[in-house]
Amino acid sequence: MTNMPSIRLAAAQSVSVAGDVAANVLVHTRFIASAHRAGVDLLVFPELSLSGYELPLLRECALRPDDNRLAPIRDMARETQMTVVVGAPLACDTVGLPSIAAFTFFPDGTTSIYCKQHLHSSEEKYAVAGEKTSRRHDLLGESYALAICADTSHEQHAADAAATGASLYLAGVLVSESGYPADSSNLQRYAAS
Repeated sequence: MTNMPSIRLAAAQSVSVAGDVAANVLVHTRFIASAHRAGVDLLVFPELSLSGYELPLLRECALRPDDNRLAPIRDMARETQMTVVVGAPLACDTVGLPSIAAFTFFPDGTTSIYCKQHLHSSEEKYAVAGEKTSRRHDLLGESYALAICADTSHEQHAADAAATGASLYLAGVLVSESGYPADSSNLQRYAAS
């Protein structure tokens, strides 16, 4: 029997400053430094962690992964050899509205984008849904697929992630106390199937 490498995952329970990308990048770098000291391999931040869940501000906070304001996060991912998933509105030139996205910064300097596929009705005025696709990412002998908040309430989304061969289903979410029982029940059911 061979020993498989262990993976240390962490969820950053960060609080965002509404509409202040620069302040939120600084908060993110502190979490990344702390996670690095703890030996974390992959750190996931909440939905819209770089802008705050401030729907009317999404367009003015919209980012691209190569935005200079994100350089400290990109650099820390490389320096710490950690995969870092942050939440941000993704600028979209063709539609005019941003997407609610997860930007993944990899240790090798590359970046991947996942866009939320299932918007709440309150989000549809401020954002566009992402394509209905699922992508698997490899990490230390395992693999994962991403979700953002409401995506996890759609069983097909989890099934599509599993169909890629992903062994982990990682989601950046904003969960209310009243929504927690249903959300955790869904995730337990997906893990068992």
